[in-house]
Amino acid sequence: MRKIAAFTLLEMMVSIVVLSVLISFSVPRFRKAFEQARVDIATANLQAIWTAQRLYKVQNGAFAANVSPDLDDYLDPAFVTSLNASNASFLYYISSTTYTPATFDAQAVRNPNLTSFWYGYVDLDQAGLLVGGIRNADGDLVTPASNF
Repeated sequence: MRKIAAFTLLEMMVSIVVLSVLISFSVPRFRKAFEQARVDIATANLQAIWTAQRLYKVQNGAFAANVSPDLDDYLDPAFVTSLNASNASFLYYISSTTYTPATFDAQAVRNPNLTSFWYGYVDLDQAGLLVGGIRNADGDLVTPASNF
């Protein structure tokens, strides 16, 4: 009599357990990579604001005090509208504590209204220096890729 080759229930359960363990190790790395992408998008948005600020200063002799309405002529209206949407990953501001007509800090602050475990900000000053980053409750830090 010939034996039929097949998986037993025990082999199936062992395979599922091994697969579950492998997936559980990859999820935190995936989340951190996802947050790095969000920080990179915030950095690109800050660079667009930085460029608009430079153009504004050339025409007006000083930096703008607000992203909107001051920079509306230099940025795409859809871009400005999307910057502070309630579901945006980051909210964008010109820092009022450090603003002068000769200097500015544009900030992208992680949106606290989202159900996320990440918090923090990215800051870009008039010289193009990026500082800051976002953290999660486990202490993982995600920073901007580089200065431009």
